[in-house]
Amino acid sequence: MLKVAPSTEYPARDSGTHNRTGHIRLHLRIRNHPVSISSLLRNLSIEVITGLVLDFHVVSTFCHACSFAKTKYGSGIEFEEWYLKHKPHCNINFSGSSNAMEVEAAKVLWSRSLDSGFRYSTLISDGDSKSYDHINNLKLYNVEKQECINHVAKRMGTALRKLAKDGKKLGVVLGGKGQGKLTQTTINKLTIYYGKAIRENLDNLDAMRDAVYASFLHALSTDAVPHHNRCPKGINSWCFYQRAVAVGEKPGSHSELVHTPISLEVGDHLKTVYERLGSEALLRRCLGGFTQNPNESLHAINLFALHGLRAGGASSAAIGVSLIAF
Repeated sequence: MLKVAPSTEYPARDSGTHNRTGHIRLHLRIRNHPVSISSLLRNLSIEVITGLVLDFHVVSTFCHACSFAKTKYGSGIEFEEWYLKHKPHCNINFSGSSNAMEVEAAKVLWSRSLDSGFRYSTLISDGDSKSYDHINNLKLYNVEKQECINHVAKRMGTALRKLAKDGKKLGVVLGGKGQGKLTQTTINKLTIYYGKAIRENLDNLDAMRDAVYASFLHALSTDAVPHHNRCPKGINSWCFYQRAVAVGEKPGSHSELVHTPISLEVGDHLKTVYERLGSEALLRRCLGGFTQNPNESLHAINLFALHGLRAGGASSAAIGVSLIAF
């Protein structure tokens, strides 16, 4: 996600819709979409409210013309003579790895943002911090990192499945069937609860953290040792225990009413997962509820625009992006 601050060169009132802080919120969407056998990365900065594409950059490590010429001339002097004439028009503008393409594209967009009077001060991430770290190393201006909440929500399921799998290798049975185990049903439900805890508290960090830990502690609770302090209180609470307390009744049986029971042994191992995915640092980056959904739609449109032009490599990619941007 990009957050554009007004500058003297480009007044904010001329460039989009203001939010309450007087800034314009933008998204930087970075995704690698191969075109034919080309290695391309099409990168766009998108205004959050209007969806306007403000800038784009195409990174390519492949050129169809060069490939054709190498087939025709080989790698000898004939190709070298041909390439001298072709070089100014060559589609290859990057020679690094595919992983480094994303970093290079971010570098280009951020570096020239000031030329347009923008400050892309926030980056939405899917978890990979390479681009963010590189941008900060450029020391152009301060850049904050926020998370795509959809990607974050999926991390719980991934972490729990990995925990069960790794435990099995070490002779610790955390998953499988049985009361208190990390069954697939329990993993799925805890993942859903984690996502809901984030999405339902997008403007309140403390409430978000309480909600994340509430589902974990609720699952650990027994009649003898209830842990419902972080569960929402009142008669409308999803927690059966808190609903009973609200009306002065005795809570029902945990063995019947806790639908994601976790044993103390399993809970000891889950604690590290919740400490990591429930950390203040991570959840703070989820405030605002930003996602990468818009760029999924945009890239689908881009690929449609490129249909029939794929042999053109980077040029076709630029055309496809231009059709959307302008």
